Amino acid sequence: MLKIVLLVILAIILLIAGLLFTVTWNKWQIYVHFKDKRLFVELRGIFYKKVLVDRDFTEKQENDTKMEKPEKKTKLEDNKSGLLERFKTDKDRIYTKETGYDHQGFKDVIADYKEVIGQIKGVLGVFFESMRYKIEIPLIRIKLDFGTGNPAHTGMLFGGIWGAVGTMYPVASRYLDVAYPLMEVTPDFNGPRFDLEVKSIIKVRPAHIINALLKREVWAAITYFYKNFIKGSVENG
Repeated sequence: MLKIVLLVILAIILLIAGLLFTVTWNKWQIYVHFKDKRLFVELRGIFYKKVLVDRDFTEKQENDTKMEKPEKKTKLEDNKSGLLERFKTDKDRIYTKETGYDHQGFKDVIADYKEVIGQIKGVLGVFFESMRYKIEIPLIRIKLDFGTGNPAHTGMLFGGIWGAVGTMYPVASRYLDVAYPLMEVTPDFNGPRFDLEVKSIIKVRPAHIINALLKREVWAAITYFYKNFIKGSVENG
């Protein structure tokens, strides 16, 4: 009887271990689709799908939201709102109906995002090194039809878009296994227009993330121990 119980326990342990291995080692996918001011993000795993974001950014919904009674937001919602406000501010730095296209503003926004990437790398250097080429982006498809209402500004922005892709892609390629974006950019020199569609798939194994996080925590612990104990003891004799 005891042998049967032990065998059952062993079988359960092996089953749980097998499930954990399958879940963590299998490549999970993040599917991203943006079209007609609607953002859809879905997490896909083995027999699992979870919608992370499904939001419409049309003016009608924004006006309806303003009419509603304000509710207390969670910290996560505040972070999302702050991120959206950042994107809106950056867009206004590049183009507004009143001032038109600002080429210098476009260059400043690109420089700011490159600086942000550098800061993130500095803070999470160990994590980024451990995750180098562990994140796959096999698909980035971008379709953009745009016009500023000013043919000269439209032409400058058209060149700036391709320049930005040429600048940012090599930076991303240092850390990600990323395919070159499939771009379809159509400038409209006849009037203002902005139609954007983005599709992307991101693949990553949870095991790699767990491993990278553990490395970062271990490195932080070693650094803390060295600075506060070993180095201090040596300096104090």
